[in-house]
Amino acid sequence: MSYLDPVRLVFFGDFQADVSTVNNDVRHYDNVTFEQRFQDLQQGQTENGWWRPTGSSAFRLINCSIQAVSYADGSSCTDSARDPVVGRLIGGSTERVSGKIVDLDPQWQLASQLWGLDVNLTAPAGQTFVSGHFEPSAFRDILFGRQVPPAVNGQSAAAIFQSVLTGVEWSESQAASRALRELRERTADGMLSIRLTTFGYYTRSSEQRFTLGTVSGVIGPAYAGEPQSFVAGRRFVAANGDRTSDGVNFFSGCVDKSGKAALVDLSNAIPLTDPFGSQKDIGPLSLAILSDESIQEGQAIDASQVVILGPIPYLDANWLKQTGGIYSAPLSESAAKMAAVKPLALVAGGPGVATKVVIREGQDGFQIRAEEFVQRRDAGQRGTVEFFVAQRGVPVNNAAIAVALLPPQPDTGGGDPNAPNQPKAPLPVINVPPAALTLPTTLSTDNRGRATLSIQTSDPANPRGYIDGQIYLIQYSLTAAPQLSLPQFDLVIVHLRNAYQKPDKPAWLQDISPILTQYGNLYPVMNERIVDLTDYQSVKNARAILALAFSLPMGDPNHMPVTRDLSAAKRDTILFWLNEKDAAGQWVLRYGTPPAAAAVPSPGLELATVAGEPAGRPAAEDLFPEDIGGKTDFLRTLPASLRNRRPK
Repeated sequence: MSYLDPVRLVFFGDFQADVSTVNNDVRHYDNVTFEQRFQDLQQGQTENGWWRPTGSSAFRLINCSIQAVSYADGSSCTDSARDPVVGRLIGGSTERVSGKIVDLDPQWQLASQLWGLDVNLTAPAGQTFVSGHFEPSAFRDILFGRQVPPAVNGQSAAAIFQSVLTGVEWSESQAASRALRELRERTADGMLSIRLTTFGYYTRSSEQRFTLGTVSGVIGPAYAGEPQSFVAGRRFVAANGDRTSDGVNFFSGCVDKSGKAALVDLSNAIPLTDPFGSQKDIGPLSLAILSDESIQEGQAIDASQVVILGPIPYLDANWLKQTGGIYSAPLSESAAKMAAVKPLALVAGGPGVATKVVIREGQDGFQIRAEEFVQRRDAGQRGTVEFFVAQRGVPVNNAAIAVALLPPQPDTGGGDPNAPNQPKAPLPVINVPPAALTLPTTLSTDNRGRATLSIQTSDPANPRGYIDGQIYLIQYSLTAAPQLSLPQFDLVIVHLRNAYQKPDKPAWLQDISPILTQYGNLYPVMNERIVDLTDYQSVKNARAILALAFSLPMGDPNHMPVTRDLSAAKRDTILFWLNEKDAAGQWVLRYGTPPAAAAVPSPGLELATVAGEPAGRPAAEDLFPEDIGGKTDFLRTLPASLRNRRPK
């Protein structure tokens, strides 16, 4: 059940995502056609470096505190006089820099991950009760246009980061809190489950909360054998792969281990009216069990077709803040038996007055979800993705899963195609060449409901020219439930790096500058604060700090490059160059000889098309008129086949 366990801590506050936006346009990666203005703020309709070119990629939890705790017996507490952990602070490490929020690639910006984030529960005086390391995880269930309207903040998307805290340490002072005692007793393998729901992000530099957003968080025990990045329970789905007619998003729930309660997580489900968690009134909502599998989303129903488990007080003041969006309803013995074989649903109305199904579990109660769905691989490396298949929360043995590589996808990652002063570089095509990935077309689950997808890779041979490697999108479906709706961006995404032969005597001009110049172009904050990566002398002066940063593990917040897209061979080449000494013990830092003039990238990169794809792309206003900026700019360039994937 992960964080949906009866024992859980609920916190609420702010997060900072100080993203760098220079790298939001893939064409900015081309060193040959890069222009200095790409590091400047957007000027009118000219996008330049977009709305935050000097971002540091830092991710922080700010002003977060425990709002409520729940106990094993189902009771809860919001009073610090009864449980001293209430009101305590949740934040990052006091011993190292903040975590980082990292996009996978400019041509797939829907898999942002948190790296190097520590989570500490502390008292105002600074003593730590509990601490752990947030395992890197990408967001799920992103919902564009959730906040209506976004007003001053300029961004209305919302999403969930679910992961585990590893290396959890407890101080003796935690014993004074009943919630922490119970949490520690239920924790296995030194891990805790954590869920962050983020929304209300400010992209407008004129606002005081610029780069800040709101976060609703929950921490619970992590149990052995459970998935880390999703809830292995009951899955509520929007039939169209996007949202219901009421604006309700995909979400998860479960029946607890005792069978005496049903829980749902609505933290990322219901539309918002402001950046701080006020829920939009979409009418009275209740958690219910439907009497028949044939009852569908949006269908009018009467009291004979549903068993109401309880009304959801989602409009109460501070409901999201104090509950984390989690609603729990008791189950009688008869209701528990019914829930084991019938679909759970949210219905409009209440006891005796149910009117329609707002959203329900997927077809026949099935769900299929993937762990490790974001893969960073060097050419020749094998990637593995574990799928989990369940029916009404029970693992399904021998379930057939269909897997397929999507066709070539042009025109992604380029911003507004109607903006003036477009970058000169062409837009590469992703998902080519397909031969660089070898994967089975079908899988079958074991008796734990698990199936492992093995992805064998080979050198993609630099198909994108000015940007290393290639992005591959893999779709999957459940053969037993062909009409099962999945979120439109639920894919396995592989970033496959080019093969690279480390030179015997790497030199700045030939080998190092082409790599570091690209990062220097994309992260002007480095030039301003640390080192100009485009300049040999500046890099030479910063040799020691660069050698340290490039040698750090990927999970370290100071790992370089922040994008974590550099192959091991290229990183080893840079480290060799930084650390090489001559016979006298002096740093070599070989400069090299000027190469021949580089050719402008071939426009042939942009000629590939996808059969049947309509010409042009919609303006952002046609997608979500209230949500301009942020990831909507990426969404606008997606082919229709990716924006609106539906069950076949």
